Amino acid sequence: MARQLLWLTIVCVVTAPVQGRITDEQIETAMSRLEAYLWQEQDKAGGHWEHSYVNTRNAGGETALVVTAMLARGISLQHPKLSKAIEFLQRFEMIGTYPVALRAHVWAALPPIYHANQTRDAQWLIRAADRRCRFGYTADKRAPTNHSTTHYGVLGLWEVAKSRIVVPPDLWKSAEDYFLDVQNGDGGWGYDADEMSTGSMTAVGLTVLLIAQQQAHRGAMKPPRDLAAGIDDGLAWLDKRFDGGRNPSGDPWTNYYYLYALERVGLACGVRMLNGHDWFEAGARYILRDQDEDGSIDHSTVKSAFALMFLARGRHPVWITKLTNPDHEWNNRPNDIYYLNNYLSDLREEELNWQSVSIDAPLDHWSDAPAAYLATSKSIRLTGEQETTLKQYLDRGGTLLVNPDNGAASPGKSMRRLAAKWYPQWPVRELPRDHPIFSTLQSMGHTRYKVHGVSNGVRELMVIAKRDWGYTWQTSLKPGPAPSWRLAANFWAIVTDRGLLPPRVRRRFVERDERATIDAVRVGRVRYDGNWLPEPQAWAVFSDVLFNRTGLALATEDVDPAELHESNLPLVHLVGVDAVELNEEQLDALIAYARNGGTVLIETAGGRGDFSRSVEAALAGRLEQIAVPVRAAHPVISGEGMVSGYNARRVRYRRFAVATLSPGNWPRLAAFTFDDRPSMIISHEDFTQAMIRMNHWGVVGYDIESAEKLLTNLILWTRRRRDEARP
Repeated sequence: MARQLLWLTIVCVVTAPVQGRITDEQIETAMSRLEAYLWQEQDKAGGHWEHSYVNTRNAGGETALVVTAMLARGISLQHPKLSKAIEFLQRFEMIGTYPVALRAHVWAALPPIYHANQTRDAQWLIRAADRRCRFGYTADKRAPTNHSTTHYGVLGLWEVAKSRIVVPPDLWKSAEDYFLDVQNGDGGWGYDADEMSTGSMTAVGLTVLLIAQQQAHRGAMKPPRDLAAGIDDGLAWLDKRFDGGRNPSGDPWTNYYYLYALERVGLACGVRMLNGHDWFEAGARYILRDQDEDGSIDHSTVKSAFALMFLARGRHPVWITKLTNPDHEWNNRPNDIYYLNNYLSDLREEELNWQSVSIDAPLDHWSDAPAAYLATSKSIRLTGEQETTLKQYLDRGGTLLVNPDNGAASPGKSMRRLAAKWYPQWPVRELPRDHPIFSTLQSMGHTRYKVHGVSNGVRELMVIAKRDWGYTWQTSLKPGPAPSWRLAANFWAIVTDRGLLPPRVRRRFVERDERATIDAVRVGRVRYDGNWLPEPQAWAVFSDVLFNRTGLALATEDVDPAELHESNLPLVHLVGVDAVELNEEQLDALIAYARNGGTVLIETAGGRGDFSRSVEAALAGRLEQIAVPVRAAHPVISGEGMVSGYNARRVRYRRFAVATLSPGNWPRLAAFTFDDRPSMIISHEDFTQAMIRMNHWGVVGYDIESAEKLLTNLILWTRRRRDEARP
């Protein structure tokens, strides 16, 4: 099993090919410029891009490539220039493997009305393949073949298969056998058999093996060993030699074909890290640096189309991480998440990405994805470091989905033991029938399906399947009807707020700026008997946001109500989910703290429980007054009079809150006041989920940006009051 993870090992490199991070705005600008250049190069009369290969066996290929890139970019079929290009492809007679295979990509991305065109090209490709599933430049099987033409031919067949057109099964097995036979001893592939390995051709060989694994072994309980070893060795070759956008051991003019081939590998197996770097970010940076003033890549239609396709496809949001672990047979179903991702993309009518990352990798390699997936048939045993990383992921807003391969009991049992160790206050329980996982997007009807979970009262930290969902995802030829598809769709909707996901390079967590600290501030977290700390990392995540805005270094300390009088804390946070009964001593301690100049923020995490209402009622009875709305002119809302404050008179709420509450667009804060000062501020709407920067369906609260603005104002205001009170 050691080889199973070899290709994902995070290695230490002496010289890093990529420095820093690029932004999604930079990628969008680069794509816009590439798009503008390509439109400029289109033949106005014919609607095509046939500049380099007119009257050759490759004629039609440039147009098919550009149209594929434009469709990946999201250009509408109603666009007159794109519509004209598609009309050209419909009537143009192609004689070469490159153009026919690329045109198959176009039909696969279009509505069913174009199915007849896809069927025609499918028949051409099937006839053109020789007995080993190799392709030449044309359909003439007597002509010599190479791995580049074969790559395109197999990719075309892959698109055909995605369109539900039957490809003879022996073709997939022949492709698998051939590329295993000609794989070099170093794990790579060359332009042809017995030629030196290059990056582009190794990506080609890998793609073909990954496609064959999908198509020829979809119903297998686990992939054949020789096939798995060939894939591992090929990925290890790329992992060792990856160097941004440059084609390892290849000619410089092939760099953009290499990037295209590399993106196909990522699509097929989800690999994210190569040679310690995110291959998409590295490739995107290479493109941005190489882009000419006119928006093109080397004034080439082909290279520019490859670049646009790479950026557009790789930019799609990543919603789930398949965790790899060499000790757990983690890849028995190598295409479980691949097929699930395709199903969800179709359901969403917008492309999604997934990724495969080692559980030993640093947390920031996989923490942006809101869900993680761990599948095995064995008992899950993690090292101390792995436990720490996984728990940090859960505490910072992630949700783990555990799949028991073959329906084995041991994965679930071991994860329940781990959950009891990490979260003794939140026991594992069978999810009730009214849980959102049974109804959020697709109803389960009367189907009885056991699912277990661990919740902090607001969201599930773990979801543990009782049956083998992954096998169903990989083997079902018609996705959707089986319960595991519907459960997965509901799970996706919950952890992504029904698809509210940022583009791939836009990080969920902010990086703390390198700047001098202006001051230190403290926030107390009030302890009581109950669920007093549902999100232990909330303030830690928010502290980086606060620092970048204000230069204030925030620290938290946990405090009992009885300790508040001597704490000298300017602000304390009293948070929970369900109704709570604080005793008279606790209430009096909170009131005394507020009367003496402190500020209490009282909040219902998740916004759906009765915690803040129960505390508000108890305080109202004790004070014999009611909480009143905080004025819009108050600095906590207006930001007035505070350096780095925000004008938060208008805010946005989460989509679930809007659908269920109709809250308007102003803050809904109330407070008990002392000396005309809002001293005990009450929010029935959630701040906590926003603080961990998590979009989760079912939360009644502020969106992330609005919550951060209000909390920043609150910190600044309480700090200013502390400074004014000093002698």
